[in-house]
Amino acid sequence: NRQRGVWRAAVKDAGKGGRLGRKVHVSMRGKPPPRQRFLRIDEIKRLLAECHQLHVRRFVLLMLHTVQRPGAIFDLRIEQVDLDAGRIDFLPHGELQSTKRRPVVPITNSLRPELRAAISESHTGHVLEYQGLPLKSVRTSFEKACERADLPGVSPYVLRHTGATLMAARGVPMRQIAGFLGHTTQRTTEIYSKHHPDFLQEAASTLD
Repeated sequence: NRQRGVWRAAVKDAGKGGRLGRKVHVSMRGKPPPRQRFLRIDEIKRLLAECHQLHVRRFVLLMLHTVQRPGAIFDLRIEQVDLDAGRIDFLPHGELQSTKRRPVVPITNSLRPELRAAISESHTGHVLEYQGLPLKSVRTSFEKACERADLPGVSPYVLRHTGATLMAARGVPMRQIAGFLGHTTQRTTEIYSKHHPDFLQEAASTLD
């Protein structure tokens, strides 16, 4: 759909400029269903136990505790982390927000010592490093950790989905979850409201 969207925009622009001899229609595929896979608490513990490399463990913790996209985690620099104020600004200085918003999120108590250690050990100014260079990918190491933990079908995005799902299951308001994710409240409600303990409860009481 992303590729087709770019193609459709290009065709539309060419059509307006008179560069096409005939009208071209680019159809879009149906919207895929929202992700269903998320990790239970025991599965999270198994995964962390199998993250034998420090950079992989820190990546997993950052994903779970900030629920950001992998790209935002890899791009994170130490100046974006304010340990005194207890927050992380995932939008790099001077950059504009895109449709994939990078929000400001609070630092959890569990994540704080990991961030402090990562910052003190940084050689490049990035929070996540491997062998003295900024970390760009954990694909192979992450997949191996998931295999050892017997967690098939788990990708880094499942960690983001897990964090949001656990918040919803514990009654965190959709507006706050949306703030973490960088989503609209409507989009967050569509995906995560079914996990909220009060989901449809008022409607059920009315039917009673």
